[in-house]
Amino acid sequence: MMMMRRRRMIDDDDDDDDDDDDDDDDDSYDDSIDYDTQNNALSQSKTNESLRSRASQVTVRVLDKNDNSPVFRREDYVFNTTRTAVKGFPLGQVIADDKDIGLNGLVYYYFRPRPAWNGLVLNNDTGVLSTDRNLTLDDVGSHIATVVASDRSATEPR
Repeated sequence: MMMMRRRRMIDDDDDDDDDDDDDDDDDSYDDSIDYDTQNNALSQSKTNESLRSRASQVTVRVLDKNDNSPVFRREDYVFNTTRTAVKGFPLGQVIADDKDIGLNGLVYYYFRPRPAWNGLVLNNDTGVLSTDRNLTLDDVGSHIATVVASDRSATEPR
């Protein structure tokens, strides 16, 4: 029997230390627009010059901020196999979802630390765990491994 524990990367800078942005400048932005729910914002303005009225319409493309971390669908995963499993036998799959878009939402799986039992392989893209070799009587028992899910953001992985 194999028991998987999951772990999520936590960024120590998640405290939103942006409290010093309390200026009431016109250059400030509304960070209430979330790319994951609305990736375009529409703004309209109207000016009056010498009794002429001009209107303009501005479309702003909002970039994804990578504000979501991958979340595992289950707290623990338990996979069972027989001692006759051959190399490459799929034991099961861990799954984490990230609500971000693009690389910020693409989940990457890895062991932390590497399990003591070296008969286990993790597909970093799919979360599928499989055997690294043909199992023998020596492999019988309970093994625990910790899998971490992170996103593939180039600037600030979570």
